[in-house]
Amino acid sequence: SEFEFLIGDSMYLMPRGSVAYQFYVNPGVRSMVSTVRDQGYTPVAMHPYPAENWNRRICYNNMGFSDFMDISAYEGRDELRNYISDLSDFKLITEYVEKKANPDDKLFLFNVTMQNHGGYSQSTLKGYEPDVKLNYETEYPEAQTYLSLARESDKAFQNLVEYFEKVDEPTMIVMFGDHWPKLEEGFLAEVLGKDREKLDLFESQVTYTTPYVIWTNYSSETAEEDISANYLGSYVLFKAGISLPFYNQFLMKLKKQLPVIGVGAVCDQEGNWYASEDLPDNYRQFLSDYNILEYNNQFEKKDVIE
Repeated sequence: SEFEFLIGDSMYLMPRGSVAYQFYVNPGVRSMVSTVRDQGYTPVAMHPYPAENWNRRICYNNMGFSDFMDISAYEGRDELRNYISDLSDFKLITEYVEKKANPDDKLFLFNVTMQNHGGYSQSTLKGYEPDVKLNYETEYPEAQTYLSLARESDKAFQNLVEYFEKVDEPTMIVMFGDHWPKLEEGFLAEVLGKDREKLDLFESQVTYTTPYVIWTNYSSETAEEDISANYLGSYVLFKAGISLPFYNQFLMKLKKQLPVIGVGAVCDQEGNWYASEDLPDNYRQFLSDYNILEYNNQFEKKDVIE
């Protein structure tokens, strides 16, 4: 999800089972980071965990982040279970903004939280008491733990928004999730209405869906739209008034035709889902163009088109 958001390339078109941060983030890679840096922003990464986690130290350096605050920057901060809490994490964001050498400097800050990371069994609580109670015939303690942690994130996010409501500098906050939590299969069946193994290709797409929100402390249009993570970065740049490189312009045009590129299936602007092998010719051509551009970005060695 990080890779798709920051780079714009879709894992749909990558070799099955590949890990983007291990293979596809090369030095000088074109990304949201290079785009904002070229337009006067200072790009900073934050992650309250060791920098080697998912190869982030190398990937963030290759993308061109000016600074990377890993777990060492969070020493003494409050934890929930064994992870830095979102409240502590977001507090470091506001402190960083306040300490900018020049208040007028433009900042792009990419923050990957850890508070709600799995697992969610009793052995992981470390003194934390979940406060969300479910009312099913079966007990689902892992689901209750996860939902309690998500509730804590809601409170922390509220604090972050209320802080930036009072800040004069135009500010955009984007928050999104990367995947569903691993919880009791019985609970997931309650949510889905059937066991996961009984979902067909199109029904299963919901299990890859996470919410996102874009908030600004200035007047902006309110809208609701389903899009896949490979478009979200370009959409954020567009909403922030950043001049879009040609590749991001291509993605914004593709989003109008195929706003969701899922797992083994895609969804068009009318809400129709198509399996990969059953695409109409025009959609097949769109994805072929996308595939060629991704190949140019990732694998072409001799004749890279800039």
